[in-house]
Amino acid sequence: MQAISSKYLSLGGESGYLGKPQKDSGYDLNPDGIGWRREYEHGSIYWHPEAGAHAVTGAIYVLWGDPKRNKSREGGWEQGPLGYPLTDEMPTQDRVGAFCHFQRGSIYHCQALPPDKRTFRVQGIVRDIWAREGWERSKYGYPTSDTDVRQDGLTHFGEFQHGVIEWFPQEAFTAIEGKYAAYSGEAGPLGEPTEPLKVCPDGIGYYQHFEQGSIYWHPKFGAAAVFEPIRRKWGELDWERGLLGYPLRDEVQLPNGRCCAFQKEGGYIYHKNGSKDAFTVYGDIGRKYAALGWEQSALGLPISDEMDFDNLKLRRVIHFESGSIYFQDGKTTLAGGQK
Repeated sequence: MQAISSKYLSLGGESGYLGKPQKDSGYDLNPDGIGWRREYEHGSIYWHPEAGAHAVTGAIYVLWGDPKRNKSREGGWEQGPLGYPLTDEMPTQDRVGAFCHFQRGSIYHCQALPPDKRTFRVQGIVRDIWAREGWERSKYGYPTSDTDVRQDGLTHFGEFQHGVIEWFPQEAFTAIEGKYAAYSGEAGPLGEPTEPLKVCPDGIGYYQHFEQGSIYWHPKFGAAAVFEPIRRKWGELDWERGLLGYPLRDEVQLPNGRCCAFQKEGGYIYHKNGSKDAFTVYGDIGRKYAALGWEQSALGLPISDEMDFDNLKLRRVIHFESGSIYFQDGKTTLAGGQK
């Protein structure tokens, strides 16, 4: 990996703080099948196409890789709630601390604090408030706890040298409650709640599951309702943490089905009336489908997810009611349906 090699050389190579490459470590593909890493004597360099190549070392590296401290079911490192690093480990302005920013949060370390109060994860709305106040230079100082949620399952908090930041999601609570009421509550299509309102793993969004659907809230998108079987398909893609991100709005009724728009990849999930399954359209094939007029085009609704064609892994396809869209070598082609 050229990007990892270039980063290593820019940090001094073998004479730099990372030291020599581990004897058994080459350039390893990460479990997500997207990012890469290489391990060294005193840390690692991770690369992701959206984040670049960055080095993580020391106590920050240890915390990032600890699934228990990060409360991660998926594991440590980039599989945890923080995602990939967005910066190298950097010194703070007072030179007694260090930090690394990640895709979904930060880790700060302060050498001047007691050993058990030096390195902590800061995420979500607490991180946003702390950043707005001036990070470790603010009246709060350095973090002395990981950000977490109170026993009510809703209130975010983080402890700092000189105080506590606490935030209750009143806006989310009100929005989800209002959306549920708009769908006639227990008597409506969502049915009864199956669990209380909860915070999403990213520490930003909130959700509540019901018998036949869910309501998700994000500060940028508001509250959106997702019903079965679109909910089931979205769940298979790892909910808001996965390929599509958060729902942008409620599901929309179509003449012969329903669809829901999502945050990432221009993604939609479609369900045809009478079918047990729902299917996803996104990315380059999704953009071609949009240019043709979505489900109103001659192609109709999708009847498959995006898949490999002929097991070549070089050509992708989504099949629709009246044709197919293929993607290969940066180009989309159409078979059947509208030209």
